[in-house]
Formats: sequence, C-alpha cells, structure tokens
Amino acid sequence: MKIEREKLLQTLDVAFVGVTPKPIQEQSDCFVFDEESLVTFSGEVLTKADNPLPEVRGAVMADDFRKVLHKLPDDIVEVYTKGSELRIEGKRKRAGITRVKDVTLPYQEVPKPGEWTKLPPELMGTLLQAARVCGKDDGQPRTMEVHVTPKLVEACDGYRFFRSSLKTGLEKAVLVPALSISLVGALVFDKASVSGGWLHLRRKDKQRV
Repeated sequence: MKIEREKLLQTLDVAFVGVTPKPIQEQSDCFVFDEESLVTFSGEVLTKADNPLPEVRGAVMADDFRKVLHKLPDDIVEVYTKGSELRIEGKRKRAGITRVKDVTLPYQEVPKPGEWTKLPPELMGTLLQAARVCGKDDGQPRTMEVHVTPKLVEACDGYRFFRSSLKTGLEKAVLVPALSISLVGALVFDKASVSGGWLHLRRKDKQRV
C-alpha cells in the first residue's frame, strides 16, 4: 500500500521506545505487525498502535526499517510484502528487508488496560525527575523504581529521596522502573490505566505504551 513516509515514521518512532538494541527475547528488536496492531515489546516496555500497514504481517528488524525510511527522499512510499521480504519503494529508490512471518514475541502476556483516566500535563516531567533519583543497583530493585500513587510520586536510591504531592490521575498505586520512564518520558500522553501491576499510557492519537 502507499503511505505518507513522515506519517509512518512518526508512528514507528513512538513504537521504537519498546525496542531493545540487543534482543532480550526473540523479536524484541523488531516491529511486529499483526491483523490489527503494530507492536513492540522489550519485556518491560510494550507499545501498541493501530497497524499503519494493514496488509503487512510478521516481524521486521526495527532499526533497519526506520533507516530505510529515513534515507528515502519521497513523501509517499509503497510498502508491501514479497515472499520473506518487506519491500519499500519510492519513485527512484527501493529496498527490501527480511520479514519473519511467524510472530513469537510474547506481548499477549501483558494485561490489557482497564478504564482510562485523564493525566495532568505535569506528570511525565515529575516522573522523569523521580527517575533521576533512582539507584542502579540490581541487588536493590526497589531503589530502581518510581512509586506512583493517586496523590504522589516518590523515589529513593538509599541516599537521596524524591517526593512530589500531585494528583496523578491514577486510580491505583504502581511501581514503575526508572529506566522505562527514561525511555518514554519525552512522549506526550493524556490518559493512563493501571492493571495487573502495569502502567498503561495513551496518546491522543490512541497509540499507547
């Protein structure tokens, strides 16, 4: 199908926060396309958006796909599958990257979000401040997480302590890894949901993390 290159890149750039450069699990370095969604999952960060390429199924290396799209000069590109390849074509340039038809990424294990609630615009900035206070010692996992409740955000590395009283918009308390916050902190979200110990964040365009 033909699609605006920049629009596709915007969707992929948000999804890229859920990609690991060195695969922690099979296909965690890939964009995964299923019947409805574009998915990335690092094991700690899951992203999900409506599939921008409805005819594409399978997994492709995320970094390779983005690099190809960045190099093409065309405003409109055609993206389609041919055998074990994902083909990307402009007016004068074309490229192909390997596509794996069978999806093994275990993203279905992540609980689905519950009811969405509205977030205050200052929440992501506050979470980033808290994440900077967190420790990096794997032997003390709680110091590597930010504690978020309906009324406050707090973090501690064993020496420094951060606490901010804030109506977060969350209905339940949750612990969020500081590294995950650092990855998604630059994105803008307007809704949140907590379910099964996971914090789900949603953008106005319905793409979620």
